[in-house]
Amino acid sequence: MNLEAIEDVAVRAQANNIVRQCEEIKPLWDAELAVRAKEEAADNLPRVEVRTPKGSILIELFEDDAPNTVANFISLIQNDYYDGIAFHRFEPNFMIQGGCPNTKTGEGAHGTGGPGYTIADECKGDNARLHFADSVAMAKTSAPDTGGSQFYFNHRPTTWLNNRHTVFGRVLEGREVACQLRKDDLIQDITVVRLRDGSTYVPQTISEANASPVEDGGELMEADEAKEGS
Repeated sequence: MNLEAIEDVAVRAQANNIVRQCEEIKPLWDAELAVRAKEEAADNLPRVEVRTPKGSILIELFEDDAPNTVANFISLIQNDYYDGIAFHRFEPNFMIQGGCPNTKTGEGAHGTGGPGYTIADECKGDNARLHFADSVAMAKTSAPDTGGSQFYFNHRPTTWLNNRHTVFGRVLEGREVACQLRKDDLIQDITVVRLRDGSTYVPQTISEANASPVEDGGELMEADEAKEGS
């Protein structure tokens, strides 16, 4: 299709932007598919199931590439941390975010709570996983190492978040459920479906007193950043 033939300037610019994004994402997606093929052949990554009133979501966790983030997530699940917590932030055509305990306790602003500690980022380096439409990633502030319990389901590729937020899993089943979730929908519970043989899931944590001070707690990013690439 000849995009220059589109007479409407705004539509032509939008079409050119879509083409540019596709060209940018394709080599990243090809590399991701190669990694996933190896994971499928090994078939030993941990899996968990998120149960919501709108259905269940099966997640495979990237223990090889984000081991401490996965250990933290599984540890919280095993302690029933997420049961009854609500999703507190929805951005159309972007993501749904949950995991803030304040939505359950009623103490503090939604999006600012956590487990009482933070964990180090695992979003840098050659093995860092990238953001695609089925990614599950750790929410944090713009400061480093401020993730704790909040996470988000991606609804589309978000390349501007690559190497800034730790991607620690992907949706295997129930992506349509993840896309239907909205603010105030509950996490009824998250259960472990399988663990990797021989692994122990005890995360290395940063005490809250030593963590970088942040104003917006566990929020994913500023509102203007959320609109980037939209």
